[in-house]
Amino acid sequence: MATVQEELRLAGLLCDAFLKVQDVEFQIHKIILCECSPYFEALFVKRSSPNQRDYVIDGVTPVIMELIIQFAYTGSVPVTMDNVQDLMVTANHFEIMDIVQTCSHALEEQLCPENCISIWQFTKNYCFSKLEFQVQRYILYHFEEVVSSGAGQLMQLSVHEFVHFLSRDDLIVRTERTVYEGIMKWITNDPHQRKGHLCSLISKMRLCMMSSTDIMNVLLSNDLVKKDSQCRAMVTRVSRILRYLNNHHAGGAAAS
Repeated sequence: MATVQEELRLAGLLCDAFLKVQDVEFQIHKIILCECSPYFEALFVKRSSPNQRDYVIDGVTPVIMELIIQFAYTGSVPVTMDNVQDLMVTANHFEIMDIVQTCSHALEEQLCPENCISIWQFTKNYCFSKLEFQVQRYILYHFEEVVSSGAGQLMQLSVHEFVHFLSRDDLIVRTERTVYEGIMKWITNDPHQRKGHLCSLISKMRLCMMSSTDIMNVLLSNDLVKKDSQCRAMVTRVSRILRYLNNHHAGGAAAS
């Protein structure tokens, strides 16, 4: 339901400024935008003369600007998965934290294995630290589903981002085979560029949690592992340690 102020804006009555966004002009009342945005309060009060009426607003599309203005006049804004990221970034720039919070809730509610990596990278790139923490926790708790997802989210990670997740103590998987499968999916998606990272990724696995059989029949039988001397040596060393511990344990159990 439109407010009186919104009806006045739409009718072009009592407006005292024009915001030009690309090739679109918006008639507005300065006081309305000042009330909801410290950015516009500073622009209208501190960075311009009282009589200035025309303002060029860069870095925003007319569609998102219309939503920002709509919120200023009505206190509500339609948030969709199509506009949420642009709206959140723009609202943060204009210091409209109510919209930022609304967008954050919308993204958190829509989290799934098919979009969580993209949303995490978005929050990290724009320094939305609170939401970044929540999305990161979702990825760590649902890593198996992310690996098995057909959306290819895992492939979007840089090697540094992938290492970040593999190094976390709170990465939850039922078996290290899942981690291995994720690593192989990531590498084979672009083997020419990524195979050189094999050893650094495998080194983040909890290899001691794998069975000697899996290490021999899965890792050491993999062509990429066999061709990487450093990686092969590392996995072979772990395999020998596990065999020694298993034999030692079996011997100790028999003696008792």
